[in-house]
Amino acid sequence: MAKILIVDDERSIRRTLGEFLREAGYEVVEAEDAGAAMALLEGAGFDVVVSDIILPRVNGVELLRRIQTVAPEVQVIIMTGEPTVETAAEALRLGAVDYLFKPINKAGILRAAGNAARIKRLEDIRRRLEAENQAHRENLEQMVAERTAQLRESEDRYRSLVETAFDWVWEVDAKGRYTYASPRVFDLLGYRPEEVIGRRPFDFMPEDEARRVKSIFDRVAADRAPFVMLENTNRHRDGRLVVIETSGTPVVSATGELQGYRGMDRDITQRKQADAQLRKLAQAVEQSPACIIITDRKGDIEFVNPKFTQITGYLAEEVLGINPRFMKSGETSTVEYESLWKTILAGKEWRGEFHNRRKDGTLFWEEASISAIRGPSGEITHFIAIGEDVTEKRQLEARYLRAQRVESIGSLASGIAHDLNNILAPILLCSSMLELEESPSARRELVGTIEVSARRAVGIVKQLLGFARGRDGRKQPLQVRHLLREIATIARETFPRSIRVDLACGGAELWPVRGDAIQLHQVLLNLCVNARDAMPQGGCLALRADNVVLDDLFASMCEG
Repeated sequence: MAKILIVDDERSIRRTLGEFLREAGYEVVEAEDAGAAMALLEGAGFDVVVSDIILPRVNGVELLRRIQTVAPEVQVIIMTGEPTVETAAEALRLGAVDYLFKPINKAGILRAAGNAARIKRLEDIRRRLEAENQAHRENLEQMVAERTAQLRESEDRYRSLVETAFDWVWEVDAKGRYTYASPRVFDLLGYRPEEVIGRRPFDFMPEDEARRVKSIFDRVAADRAPFVMLENTNRHRDGRLVVIETSGTPVVSATGELQGYRGMDRDITQRKQADAQLRKLAQAVEQSPACIIITDRKGDIEFVNPKFTQITGYLAEEVLGINPRFMKSGETSTVEYESLWKTILAGKEWRGEFHNRRKDGTLFWEEASISAIRGPSGEITHFIAIGEDVTEKRQLEARYLRAQRVESIGSLASGIAHDLNNILAPILLCSSMLELEESPSARRELVGTIEVSARRAVGIVKQLLGFARGRDGRKQPLQVRHLLREIATIARETFPRSIRVDLACGGAELWPVRGDAIQLHQVLLNLCVNARDAMPQGGCLALRADNVVLDDLFASMCEG
């Protein structure tokens, strides 16, 4: 039930009205003046105030004004014992819900209180509904504002993505005419978006390509199906051809009617060119006359070309994932392999020869270069070895060297004959004198001369035999000093006496070199023979060897 405040300075009236209202089920509170009433109104929630118009200090009309200011939702009933039209009109104008004349009977107060409580209840409902409506309206407005902002943000984001996307985003209507083209079309084809609108994709293709692509698109559109990565060639505004990859999805209305397509185009010209280059490179590697091996950083084989199989007899599937050491013949030292790895791990190219073993056990010479393959950040990821079977080449070189040695011996023949004559003459003379000489001491002297001459002849013959036979040269550490001494000995024994041979080998500090002793011997001897032929009147042949340090520039100019 409603809570009612009775304000009257007469206690009997408060009690009488209070009893009437309490019997009807109302909660009743009493106040004797306006001050007490205002104090109660601040702390408790009253529904109705029943106030006498005449009160001490502050009358009922003024109390009504204050109630309207402090608690406008409270319904006020004004009572008076001296009714006037003006007072009643003023009270009702200020918001009083009813105006009662004293004396007030039970029925009158219950009727007025019931009406006021009902009005208060309806006002509470109205106020609550208005508050709820206002809150709902504000919430709805906020939701609309948020959704509008989100939609605008989404549209801006979509537009930004479309306009800055790497791909050209487009839309066409049911007739295949562009209704939208993102700015990217200018980068792909050289046309501004507004120049594309209203035209068809086929308008930018060569005639044959347009027919081919249109037939595909017509079939797809008839089924209202999407298409993915349809490759097609377009002509750029400047005349060059551009390869494009097109993907699209159908736009269908709520009634199922095809309204067009929406999709994107991507320029794959460079990718196609790169693919062509890769195919060309793959063909070059596959068809290369050189043996090509690619390994990982540890040296395990990841690729071999057909030439590898042709040379070694091993199939690719037999060697993938394993180290090439299975081809070792055992003739290359550990030091040489360590030098190889040190070179390629430093990112430098290594060049050299291997004496390897084929699958059938036969040996072959391979001239190879090994270099590093680097990743995008410069790190070494793989190694590539390019080799050539030089077995036949080495055999030809060996035969050529033997022929050169024989030719050199021929060029030395006159000197050799002269030396042998000089050596044999004392032997023959001493042999004849032995038959005539009887003195033992003289005979011993003649025998000694014969022995010295014979040893000298044996030395010359041994040198010539060793030079003439030779062996297949292999690169190995050697001391040039020994070669020069041997060459100097041959020159002194076979060159004319008018040519003086001087030898200076740099002492014991002369560094060893790595090379082919037979070939170096041949080169030095050829130089000496050329020098002899250039001095028909005699002269000095100087053979000298010294330590020389080559700088990087000079070394880079020398093969190997």
